[in-house]
Amino acid sequence: MEPHHSKAASAAAPDFGLGLSIVKTEDNLSVTWDRQAIAVRTAQRGQLEIEDGKYSKSVELDAAQLQNGNIIYRNTSKTVRFRLSVYPKAKVSVTETAEWKQ
Repeated sequence: MEPHHSKAASAAAPDFGLGLSIVKTEDNLSVTWDRQAIAVRTAQRGQLEIEDGKYSKSVELDAAQLQNGNIIYRNTSKTVRFRLSVYPKAKVSVTETAEWKQ
């Protein structure tokens, strides 16, 4: 008897990646995410949490800001962590974290 392999479950599951990335541009960090990601396109709001050394900040993002797909941030330490959470449905969140180190 041959093993049965089903691809239906993996093919039906949507890709929930946010494509969060960080690039150093002069004195700032450019934080971007995939505006075409399903979770971003359907989200009405989001939250970007920033940990910059001992400093931390939470930024609320509306649908228009999420569709913009980026923010510019001036870091104060050599390691900065960004955590983007989007809310595509009630009681559903998609979160991705990225870290920049100098």
